[in-house]
Amino acid sequence: MTVFKRDGSEFWWIEFQYKGERYRRSSESTSKRKAEEMERKWREELRATALLGKIPELAWEDAIDRYFETVVKPRGNKSAAKRDLYVLNALKLELGAATHISALTAPVIVEYRDKLLSAGKAPATVNRYLAIIKAILRKAHTEWGALAVLPSFRLLKLNNERYRWLTDDEEDRLLIHCPVHLRDLCTFLIDTGARLSEATTLTWANVDMKRHPRPLVKFMDTKSGKPRSVPLTKRVEEMFQRLHASKPEREERVFLYRPLGNDVSGARSHRIRC
Repeated sequence: MTVFKRDGSEFWWIEFQYKGERYRRSSESTSKRKAEEMERKWREELRATALLGKIPELAWEDAIDRYFETVVKPRGNKSAAKRDLYVLNALKLELGAATHISALTAPVIVEYRDKLLSAGKAPATVNRYLAIIKAILRKAHTEWGALAVLPSFRLLKLNNERYRWLTDDEEDRLLIHCPVHLRDLCTFLIDTGARLSEATTLTWANVDMKRHPRPLVKFMDTKSGKPRSVPLTKRVEEMFQRLHASKPEREERVFLYRPLGNDVSGARSHRIRC
């Protein structure tokens, strides 16, 4: 059996060759005996796969397409699906569309992770890529019967320190220097903590001005995919009353852009482009 320790690692690593291919991964255990047992089981899985032909050939491209069609799309969140599709297309290109998923071993994925970091990707973004890779491979292993060994790799540790709030003075200076046509939008973002996409897609149908004791807004297209409601502050309530009174007929969006210098009542409305 081939188990060893790498410099700087407390865990035992497994490495061996089978049918001309090299297999290597961390046992994530400080016990040599446990690492040797993991290697034995790994070899047995590979041998069973070769003898019985239980694992079909599945290209990375096909695994990505199947994941999108059977996991992402059924969630019904078009905005989230669009974001996931961007990442999936990047993964398809960067890891090789024709690559067999069994070739995506832990060392290969860790090397890809390090490549993303070297290219300047933020750790949170890198974790999002890794999480999707992990989800696809887990599906292939546990449900599709297309992956004998699930590679083990960890996401990056992030600094989850909370962002501080703006002081009253900082908020005043921000709104003073904010373009007039975006001031209402910025005020809404400050008071509700909404994401920009949640604010710019907000419609009057999801504003409940009659609710007591406080009016609220409902965000339907959220990052988590779950709708959420946020009560309105007094100044946002007053702002919404003003915006609703002056909104163009049949306009559904709450926040609009109107060119400066035109009469508001006769100006043509344009959706905000941020």
